Amino acid sequence: MEIVICVIVGIISFFVLLAIVYKLRAGSKNKTEITETTTTSVSNENVKIDYTYYVKKKSYLTDCEKEFFRVIKSLVYPNYIVYPQVPLSQIIEKDSTDRYQNELYRIIDFCIFSKDFEPLVCIEINDETHHQKNRYVRDQKVKNILNQADLPIVTLWTSFGVKTEYIKERLRKYLKI
Repeated sequence: MEIVICVIVGIISFFVLLAIVYKLRAGSKNKTEITETTTTSVSNENVKIDYTYYVKKKSYLTDCEKEFFRVIKSLVYPNYIVYPQVPLSQIIEKDSTDRYQNELYRIIDFCIFSKDFEPLVCIEINDETHHQKNRYVRDQKVKNILNQADLPIVTLWTSFGVKTEYIKERLRKYLKI
């Protein structure tokens, strides 16, 4: 008799769970108004992409980064090229048989290149959040990677302001400006 009760409770639980899943899926379909079905060239399977949660950023750079970019660019132009938001993977190669390189997907604020696109110096803009432990650890990893690759990094602190002389003095060690 106990086995029969367990089977009945199990069946009822299964249908209740099925009803809950159905309700949740129906609810999410109502919330998701914009979906697109695309076909992948690899497997010819239909893939649904939900764009509900994606919006274009108002700007590629923050206002602070724009100010620093303007000054840095004015100091190095026309002898050098400045790019903002550069992934380490674009300027550093991993010299290892290990095929994983997740640590190179970190992004630095700016990289200054020669006219031949050789990376010369990286720049990080730091505010007070970089004193937090998780940010500090991330910054140390980036610094260690760049040091190993023999690529200098200059840290510019927002607390000193976006002052041309401050930035020029920090970059002068690595560039002819």
